Amino acid sequence: MKRTKMVLTLATAGVMAVTLADPASARTIHTKTASATSKKPPSGIMCREVLVKKSYVAKACFAPKGDRLWVRDNKSDGLAAEIRGEVNSKGRPGFHCKYGAKAHNGWRVCNFAKKMPDGKRFAWYATVTKAGKVKYTSNLALSNT
Repeated sequence: MKRTKMVLTLATAGVMAVTLADPASARTIHTKTASATSKKPPSGIMCREVLVKKSYVAKACFAPKGDRLWVRDNKSDGLAAEIRGEVNSKGRPGFHCKYGAKAHNGWRVCNFAKKMPDGKRFAWYATVTKAGKVKYTSNLALSNT
């Protein structure tokens, strides 16, 4: 049973990665470059980390109150930290928050309060990209909006 869940989770994350990365898709994908902040994500919210060669290179969190996506790039390695996901509502709108700064520059945040529908499920993951292509991802997370 445990193996089935892991395979299903990995398959779901793979499908999401392909779906969210497809520029020919007719659905709406809301994309923002994260804004600098001196704050940290609120305690108790769900976070995911990207592990590459025994090192956590990126971390992302989702704060349902205010529909904020938090992202942090932990390493100067040429990879860019991002958070990507979609909501299970009409048209499956996607949400993409790019770190957009040099690594080791603290937390950054994207506010999607006016775009993300309430009372839905948000399937998301942290990722790192190189030249716009996904290189590594975290485990998939499911959160209520």
